[in-house]
Amino acid sequence: MRCATMIAAAPVVAPLRAGPTSLSLAPPPPWTKRTAPKTAVRSPALSSRQPRFLNAEALSAPEPAALEQPEHLWENRSWDWKNGWSINYAVAGEGPPVLLVHGFGASLGQFRKNIPVLAEAGYKVYAVDLLGFGRSSKPKDLQFTMQVWAEQLVDFVKGVVQEENGGDGVVFVGNSLGSLAAIMANSVLPAKAIKGTVLLNCAAGMNNKAVKGDWRIQLAMPLFLLIDFILKSALGRALFENVRQPANIKGALQSIYSTAESVDEELVELFYQPSCEDGAVDVFISVYTGPDGGPSPLDVLPMVQGPLLVLWGEEDKLTPRDGPVGLAFAALPELRPATTFVALPNCGHCLHDDRPDLVHAELLPWLKALQ
Repeated sequence: MRCATMIAAAPVVAPLRAGPTSLSLAPPPPWTKRTAPKTAVRSPALSSRQPRFLNAEALSAPEPAALEQPEHLWENRSWDWKNGWSINYAVAGEGPPVLLVHGFGASLGQFRKNIPVLAEAGYKVYAVDLLGFGRSSKPKDLQFTMQVWAEQLVDFVKGVVQEENGGDGVVFVGNSLGSLAAIMANSVLPAKAIKGTVLLNCAAGMNNKAVKGDWRIQLAMPLFLLIDFILKSALGRALFENVRQPANIKGALQSIYSTAESVDEELVELFYQPSCEDGAVDVFISVYTGPDGGPSPLDVLPMVQGPLLVLWGEEDKLTPRDGPVGLAFAALPELRPATTFVALPNCGHCLHDDRPDLVHAELLPWLKALQ
């Protein structure tokens, strides 16, 4: 994963282009050859015409056991991608394939509480470290873009998931930047390769340059540009070295998690260890300062195939539910068939690790309805 300071400086999700009542889908983006969106077939079990907002007072607090880390029942493997890049991924369970995709700076280890649960529920779970993060290769001379990770997921689905599962369609489950990469991959894969997609607080760009229309981001833009300048200077590596320290990582994680117990030593280590690897600082600087932060989800949504489940953490400080992005996604069930939006209370930006009990309560029935 990325270090906590990377989280603190993480790209904020770019707002969609309209409010909840006037939202309209943008034309197909130029980065794909697909010329027309795939229209999903409405299924009563998978479609919700109104977004749901769970009442925190109506939900009992999780039992202490729900906050304990489950046994790590997965196998780590390595996949040789193009240019000699090594991609780390995990596999657990048997059944219909589900692919978990982490956010910026994170790694597959952040799905530590989800992989065993999904495997036990009867799914073959794959979780991948995106290029530049976790145990995957960290190329120093690559200008990272969203397209890099989308291509990685497309090739991984074709070359690993479908090869091992007889061509069965996969369900993407992505968090933050991983959500955006997932829908980009979804939009260009063959229809038969996609079973459905789950977005956990979807990002709308690789970095803050993709954010338009949010006054909070615009107000802070001079600061972001200053950070860009520092990172590109001789001071960039010194700044990275400071922010990746475990104490700073823990503080940054605590600022985006709602459940204090979830920010444990294991989580801090999951962010710290990859930041020590050769190339980690180069990846961080490339992503944070990259000139091309797009596309936004609205560029991609017209071509997203299959049912869509959107879960949003009510306490997310990076991409607030009442901000442009959250409001636009909450309106999406009125505009797109087979789309469900649920806002989860007491959840931060990484809701799958923050409150896995609430995420699983929505995710598992939705997955079952797909079969």
